Amino acid sequence: MSYHQGAIYLTQYLLDNNVGKKNYKDVYIYGFECALSTIGNCMIVLLVGVALGIAGEMMSYMLSYAILRASAGGRHETQHWRCILTYICEELAAIYVLMKLYEVFSRAAILFCLIGSIYLVFRYAPKDCENKRLDKIQKEKFRKRSRRTILVMTFVSASCSFFIDSTILTSAVAGVSMESLMLIERRMGYESSRKNGTNQK
Repeated sequence: MSYHQGAIYLTQYLLDNNVGKKNYKDVYIYGFECALSTIGNCMIVLLVGVALGIAGEMMSYMLSYAILRASAGGRHETQHWRCILTYICEELAAIYVLMKLYEVFSRAAILFCLIGSIYLVFRYAPKDCENKRLDKIQKEKFRKRSRRTILVMTFVSASCSFFIDSTILTSAVAGVSMESLMLIERRMGYESSRKNGTNQK
């Protein structure tokens, strides 16, 4: 059963028991689908983390990634399996790379990633991809919010790095860094497709 089918089933169950209004059926389905998707993704990531012995690191990465993504925007794949598979591969790669960099450069690696993330968020956020458009008001709203978010996260992470030598913290920074990098990848792809579309007209 897909998340969408599960959302339809739960919505129909509520309506059959006179809970909620039929006029809001589509809203209920969307809400349930988002909830089921979030829970499912967390469970998949947790299971992968447990299997690899890095459950804490993967959850820390996902939390920081999600906090920044909520305001900066990000990837929106059309197929769920592709979304979660790509995400897990990116997460494992980011954690591994930053762990190696930390072994060599210690705290400097974390500070460099955080500074780079600030630049990328200020330069490219919020993300406006083809299947999730933002109007001018939304762009300005999320631009301010994403900048506040990255500054607060940088301050907290940088401060903690002076007192905590932890793979959990390093993984959280990896999450921030990867989300910031994704802003470049999607922005370039979107601008390229937009130019091609313009040239064809």
